[in-house]
Amino acid sequence: MVQAGTLPLSRALAPTERQLMIREMILQLKLGSIDPEYFRRKFRADILEAFAPIWDRLEGERMLTRTDGRIALTRAGLLQVDRLLPAFFEPQHRGARYA
Repeated sequence: MVQAGTLPLSRALAPTERQLMIREMILQLKLGSIDPEYFRRKFRADILEAFAPIWDRLEGERMLTRTDGRIALTRAGLLQVDRLLPAFFEPQHRGARYA
């Protein structure tokens, strides 16, 4: 391939639309808040419904608040955000450890 003028590169795993959505949702959570309407527009997905048990649990643990259609991490949630994120991963990715 190199001799032909192309690079021998390819992506090993093409993420699904849901995986792309979860990735973006997690990155936004790390910033402290999420606008669910954004995900309705971009991915045609209702993240409030899709992850309702997780939002409910985290709200009960006082890690986030839901007001005016937004999800915002509390101070405690921001301090522990990396610990909270695996709950949103697909089951096959929850126990993975990366170096």
